[in-house]
Amino acid sequence: MTVDNSGEGASVPEPTSFSRQPGSTFLAQKIRGLISSFPALSSRFLLSPKDPPAIDSDGRPIPPQGALRVQDPELISLLSNPSIMNGSDGRRQSVWSMLDAMQSPSLVGNVQSVDGNDEYGSDRSSIMMYSPLIPTADSVIELAEVETVPTPDPSPSDRWFSSLWPDWSTIWPFTEWKNTNVTQEHESSSRLASTVLSLETESSADPQERRRAAPIRRVWIPSTTQLSFETMWWGYRIYLPPPVLAILDDQSVEAAKQATVLTAALTWFFTNLPVSSFPPPLQPAMILLQRLVPFISYLGTFISWSWGTIRGFDKGHGVILTATWLLPIALIPGTWHGRDVPPPSAPVSPAPSFPPLLLLPSEMSTSIDEEAERVPPIPSAPRLTPVPLPPSSDDLPLPAPHGLQKSASKGKSRMKIIRKLTRPLT
Repeated sequence: MTVDNSGEGASVPEPTSFSRQPGSTFLAQKIRGLISSFPALSSRFLLSPKDPPAIDSDGRPIPPQGALRVQDPELISLLSNPSIMNGSDGRRQSVWSMLDAMQSPSLVGNVQSVDGNDEYGSDRSSIMMYSPLIPTADSVIELAEVETVPTPDPSPSDRWFSSLWPDWSTIWPFTEWKNTNVTQEHESSSRLASTVLSLETESSADPQERRRAAPIRRVWIPSTTQLSFETMWWGYRIYLPPPVLAILDDQSVEAAKQATVLTAALTWFFTNLPVSSFPPPLQPAMILLQRLVPFISYLGTFISWSWGTIRGFDKGHGVILTATWLLPIALIPGTWHGRDVPPPSAPVSPAPSFPPLLLLPSEMSTSIDEEAERVPPIPSAPRLTPVPLPPSSDDLPLPAPHGLQKSASKGKSRMKIIRKLTRPLT
């Protein structure tokens, strides 16, 4: 078998012969060995194609030139087989999980972090970003959330086995990026070398004298509403959550329009990808992701063409599309299980407020209880019967005094007599 470097270097002979279906471990090691033979990748900007890809008689897009990094038909068939790459529950471990278990080549061995936590197994070279399916003027690319999860403490033999893998620079020698960051890489490699524990020291140390925190692993949390792009040293993943599936699964959306939406989303993502904004340790992963730019149109058309198969992998949480850098156009659909990634951390709710409590010493509280027992109980208050009140004196008319009534009547009679006597005179 030969590795096609597409003009980036000479072909490397890799004889391959599979007498039977290889196991996940063997296939993962084979993928890693082939990737390590790739020449240096340039960080030059790549242009996206302007025309849609050509299609065959079945409507399937034809892979563009340079999309196949390997020319072995048998290996291509294995890398394109979902049942082999995804494995099966309880019978065959997936090749993806085996590649994830091989650790990032930039942090091999047992590395003690600055905060005292053992991050054996953490993958700092990978990166995940959120991007909308239908971008707007206010849309931005977001760095994914990170969750810290505990992992089993690996045995010394596992650490020794992981230290056999070469360094990142051996696998992906980014020439242009390395030349501009020689000093920084030298400093980081010096710090890394000072923190790596050798197997002999690990095995000879007394377990009682070693005070090590529980090993942890930092994992990315995919978005549940947007597209999530994750890139690793061995390949990349595209997460399609249920809201994205619902939009693409709309019966009113034609296949041509569906491919257009996917291609536009991929084009917007790579156009607005802020490579220079990421720190130097993450830029190699960004350069790897940019290698997909010439295949944007093909990927959008391929996802639309195989949408019926992709949709069948959804079990309620979404679908994950995964591919290796050996065959970056072969997106393998897989079921997004709830156990695949931990849920995002729930916000800490404020503690409920309670009235302050008076805490007394036990001796004082005992004496207070004894005094309370000696105090006689207070008798209950007598029950009062309600009695209606008499009407107010202001509401009753006041009678005139008896003497004033008689004098008033006498005065009136006198006035009548005087009027009668004076009439003849007038």
